Amino acid sequence: MTKICETILLESQQTGRKVEDILVGARQMDNVGYRAIEIMPLPLTENSWESLTKLNQALKSTPMLVSLDVDLIEAKTLEQLVELGSTGGVDIFRVHAETNETDKMKRAVGAVTKAGKHAEGTLFCAKNTSVDFLTDLARKLKDCGCGSLCIYDSQGILGPKETTELLGLLKKKVDLPIALKFSSPSGIAEIAYYAAAGMGVDALYCLLSPITGRGSLPQTKTIVRVLADTDWSTDVRTEKLDEVARHFEMGSIHGPRAYDVLVSGTQYHVTVCPSEMGKEILPDSRVHGRPSLARAKSAPKKAPPTPILPKRKAASTAKPPEKQAAGQTKSVRSTMEGAILDVLVKEGDKVERGTKLLILEAMKMQNQVLSPFSGTITQVLVKTGETVRDGQNLVTITI
Repeated sequence: MTKICETILLESQQTGRKVEDILVGARQMDNVGYRAIEIMPLPLTENSWESLTKLNQALKSTPMLVSLDVDLIEAKTLEQLVELGSTGGVDIFRVHAETNETDKMKRAVGAVTKAGKHAEGTLFCAKNTSVDFLTDLARKLKDCGCGSLCIYDSQGILGPKETTELLGLLKKKVDLPIALKFSSPSGIAEIAYYAAAGMGVDALYCLLSPITGRGSLPQTKTIVRVLADTDWSTDVRTEKLDEVARHFEMGSIHGPRAYDVLVSGTQYHVTVCPSEMGKEILPDSRVHGRPSLARAKSAPKKAPPTPILPKRKAASTAKPPEKQAAGQTKSVRSTMEGAILDVLVKEGDKVERGTKLLILEAMKMQNQVLSPFSGTITQVLVKTGETVRDGQNLVTITI
């Protein structure tokens, strides 16, 4: 069996996602079947202690893992961090040093074992690092108390052949559980992971939903499904995995985004859903009638071009929206999850189609919420500073 070490919480913390949102995701991740979930190492502050405790409460049955970069942490601070983490619920400390500096790593392993926690020693792979050196380092880490090893390749150095050779040698001469943490934008890491699974690797570090758009760890769902129905199956609950993925994708660059786009004097409110091709432009939320300031005065008047819509049945048979009967109340809904920065209208205000109603912030982007029809504001259902979910009613308008 091959276990998965999940890193989506670490990625979310590093990109500044809200603590409340991370905790919701953490609760969903519990009991999925992970070996461990990696979180960001926390500074020595009272707020960090509270955050760590909340994460531990959310991950009731799943071990928490943090990385200790001993190249950057002083000896006294290291002991304090281990003490803070161990009492706050951290179960595994991965001791890490890009220099592979043995004495510093031994000191960190000693602090972890003294606290009664699991120490995972890291073998950092660089271009000039030999197999003999890594094997010798692995022996030293085992002798000083490491309970497992992690082969860490952040530069895409190890291909499938090199990975299986190193893994087989370490299994034979060191005899400790071994995890892989490979990052490669070319897809080599995924192939190396599969080859390593066949060689009996114990754990694989994966990322559920890439957020930053850079080369990253192999995606969790890909590895889980590739290894399913084999002798190396991960035993991860795929139905729960899909649920967790949807939560984190809502806040990543792969989630829905709304923009106001000006095309030849006509403004469109566009919702972009990269993970659901075919829903990029929603024709029912178009906003017309705003002249372009950049249009040349001498240019002949032309009818606004019809936007190119994805090929859908609805698009091929769509008709212009019929005029609504007077006196009806309609709701304006949020097209994404975010925080209300400003409310620009109040009850009783007269608005035209395209009037700015609110400013909504999502992933540090300010998005204008525009009125899709003309009428009178009946209710403002949100206030400044409030966090809203995708599809939540924001304002009602009588038309």
